[in-house]
Amino acid sequence: MLYNEKEELRKQQQQLHKMVKEAAYHKNAIQLDVYEEKSYVTKLQLENDQLLAEKISYLEIINEKEAVIALLRDQKLAQEMQSEDDKREKIEGEAEKIK
Repeated sequence: MLYNEKEELRKQQQQLHKMVKEAAYHKNAIQLDVYEEKSYVTKLQLENDQLLAEKISYLEIINEKEAVIALLRDQKLAQEMQSEDDKREKIEGEAEKIK
């Protein structure tokens, strides 16, 4: 009977040892999954930061170009107004000469 009890305890010990090994394996697998998830999230954050930096760069370029366009538009308008003023003065000057 003592032999049977020893054998039963040995089997239980083997089962427990197997369960501990399986638990350790699953723990390592979970830790690996967590590490991979963190790595993936970090990668996505870096990609997001890069895309955001590119977007900001493009917006800065667009703003610079819009500022240049506005400046050129203002210069053209000023030239047109000056040209009309010059024409008006010329016409008024010729009208004065005729009188």
